[in-house]
Amino acid sequence: MGTEGQSFWGNALFQQVVELTGLPFECVAQELHGILVRSGTHPDHVTEEELRAALLFYLRETIPSESAH
Repeated sequence: MGTEGQSFWGNALFQQVVELTGLPFECVAQELHGILVRSGTHPDHVTEEELRAALLFYLRETIPSESAH
């Protein structure tokens, strides 16, 4: 898997999460970067707890709630 251009994408946790997806690095990094920024977290300093919160924020954005039905 190619990881060229990684140096400008987040901290080690960010990069590890992106790499573990097994998907193209650049695409996943851009998407995760956007998710973190929209949730108020900076990718260069993301912690596990912030990552969890950002992904919960993302799921709430993308999956309609039961009350919306």
